[in-house]
Amino acid sequence: MFSRRPQKQSFDIQPDENARFVPRDFYDIIVRRYLPVVSLTYIASIIGIAWRVDGWGGFLHYLFEDSFAYNTALWMAVFVSIPALFWIFIRVSVRFSDYADVWYKGMAGLLCLTLIISLVLFPEWNMVTGLRLRMFMVASIPMFFIQYWFFVRGGLPGSVAWPLTIIASVLLIYGLVIV
Repeated sequence: MFSRRPQKQSFDIQPDENARFVPRDFYDIIVRRYLPVVSLTYIASIIGIAWRVDGWGGFLHYLFEDSFAYNTALWMAVFVSIPALFWIFIRVSVRFSDYADVWYKGMAGLLCLTLIISLVLFPEWNMVTGLRLRMFMVASIPMFFIQYWFFVRGGLPGSVAWPLTIIASVLLIYGLVIV
C-alpha cells in the first residue's frame, strides 16, 4: 500500500559563521581590563612593600637588591587575580555569562572574609613568620573594587594599558633575576 521510505538524516558539519572559539571581546578583556589592573597591583605592591619593610633606609635596597618585595608582590597579584580569572572564564562562557558579576562579587567577598577571619583567629601568625603578607593582602582589598569597576565599565585605553603591562613585566623579570 503506502510504503514509507526512511528519510535520511542530514548533518551539517560546517561551523556557524558566527561561532568562535573565544568571544570577540576576549582580547579586550585580557589586555585592556585584566592585565593593567594586575600590573598596577604588582607595581604598587612592590613600592609599598619595599617602603614598609624598612622605610627610607632600606627602600632602595629592597627595591633594587633584594627579591623579597618582588616575591611578596607576586603573591598579592595572584591573590587579586582569583576573582578576576573567575569573572573572565564565566564571562566568556556562552551559557553563564550573565552570572559573571555575581561570581566576581562572591569570590571577592569570600577572599575578604577569609582574610578578616584569619586575622582574628590567628593574630600570632605574623609574629611567627616575620612576614606581614596578610596585612599587605588586606591592603589589596580596594583593588577588588577597582578591578570590578574596570571589568564592568570597560578597559583602559591602550596608551595606558600597554605601558603598565610592560613595566610590570620588566619588574617581574627583574625580580626573578635578582637574588
